[in-house]
Amino acid sequence: SAAVAAAAAVPNRSEISHPTKKATCQGVLDVIRKNMLLEWAIFRQRNVWIPTIGFGLLQYVHKMFATLAYMVHEQRPVLKDLGFIVLPALSKDDQYISEVFWGIVFGSMWIFMALNFIGYRHGRTGATSFALMLKRYAIVVGVAACLRSATFIVTSLPGPNYHCQPDSTSYRPPDGAYDVFLNFNLLEGCGDLVFSSHMMYTISALLMFFKYCRWAIVKVLLTICELCLALLIIAARKHYTVDIVVAAYTIPMIFWIYDRYHSDYIPENWLLRAGFAVTGQKLSQIRPKIKPLTTIEVV
Repeated sequence: SAAVAAAAAVPNRSEISHPTKKATCQGVLDVIRKNMLLEWAIFRQRNVWIPTIGFGLLQYVHKMFATLAYMVHEQRPVLKDLGFIVLPALSKDDQYISEVFWGIVFGSMWIFMALNFIGYRHGRTGATSFALMLKRYAIVVGVAACLRSATFIVTSLPGPNYHCQPDSTSYRPPDGAYDVFLNFNLLEGCGDLVFSSHMMYTISALLMFFKYCRWAIVKVLLTICELCLALLIIAARKHYTVDIVVAAYTIPMIFWIYDRYHSDYIPENWLLRAGFAVTGQKLSQIRPKIKPLTTIEVV
C-alpha cells in the first residue's frame, strides 16, 4: 500500500551519514592551513614585514632606554599627585591586580586577531588580515615607544613605586654596559615614567577593537577593563597620574593619524602569488571559513 511504501522510503537513523569528528577536525585544519597561506602571502610583502620586524627592534631599543633611565634615576621623595591623594595605595602583595587587567586587554587583542585564521570577518567590510592588523599595531606602538623613550630620558622623575623609594632595600639600578644592553629589569624599573607603557600597549589594543570588532559588548567590557587598569596603575603607585593622562591622548592621536593616511588595502598580486583566484573579489569573499555542520531532518 501507499502507507507501507512511504514508511519504507523513510531512511533509518543509523543509515544517515553524519560528519565524523575526524572529518570535522580535518576540515578545520584545512581552513586554518589555507588561511595561514593567505596570511603569509600578505606578510611577505616588504611594506608589511619590515615595519613588523622593525617593531621588535624598536622594543629592544625602548627597553634599553628604560634601563638607562633606571641608571640615572635618583631615589627621592614622591611628587605630589592628585591621583595619589584620591586613590588609596595598594600594598606590595596586591600590585599584581593591575597586571591581571593588563593581561586581559592585551591578551584579548591577540586572540581577536587570531580569529583571522578561522575565517572570521572583522569590521564592516570584513576585508582585513592578521598580518595587516599586526602591522597597524606594530607601527602605532613603535611610534609611541619612540616618543615615550625621548620623553622620559630627558627628565628624570622620582619613581613613586615602593622599590624606588629612598628606604627601599630592593633598589638595584643597572651597573655598566652589560646591564644596559642585555640585562633588562622588566618588572622593577625606575625613572621610565612619562608616559605609561602599560597604557601604551593596552590603549593601542583597545583601539584595534574599536576599529575592527563588530561586537559592542566586547568593546564596552574592554573599555571598562582599561579604565580599571588606569586607576589600578595609579593605586599601585607604578605611575603618576600625568603618565596616564599623557598616554590617554597621545596613543589615540598616533592611531588616528595612521588610520587617516593608511588603509588595509591588499593588492591582488599579493594573493595571486599564493595561488588565490581573487579577480573581482574582496578578501572577505576568498578567505576560507569554517562552515557550521548541517543537520539532516527526517520527515
